[in-house]
Amino acid sequence: MNGNELLNKILKRSHTVERRQKRDWVMRCIPLAALVGWMTLIASLIVFEVARPETEDLATRYYERQVISFWNTTLLRTSIILSVAALLIGGVGMLLNSRRLRRIEDSFNKALIALGISSVIVLAVLLIGFSGNL
Repeated sequence: MNGNELLNKILKRSHTVERRQKRDWVMRCIPLAALVGWMTLIASLIVFEVARPETEDLATRYYERQVISFWNTTLLRTSIILSVAALLIGGVGMLLNSRRLRRIEDSFNKALIALGISSVIVLAVLLIGFSGNL
């Protein structure tokens, strides 16, 4: 008995015909979902950076520019919406990926796991830290 037969016996698999000749559209969409989700999360962080109040430095004193000392709440809300979108994209990607783990060579996309964890952290920081400003 070779290794594949032993593995099939342990996993109680019958000898079925391999129908998956190439990667289907779902398997091709999973890395794309990870990429779009990460781009959405990075966009959320950029919008958050733009929403921050300005700090006074030498240039603002020299040119006597007025410094904005409050958070832009519209941009904070946009950042939260983008974080939720990244979390939803990661969740849908993980759901699709979990439905396609039937073969031994199938694996879970680690970028989607990292995206989900990062999105939850960013969303928690935004909602807990800035709930009074919204």
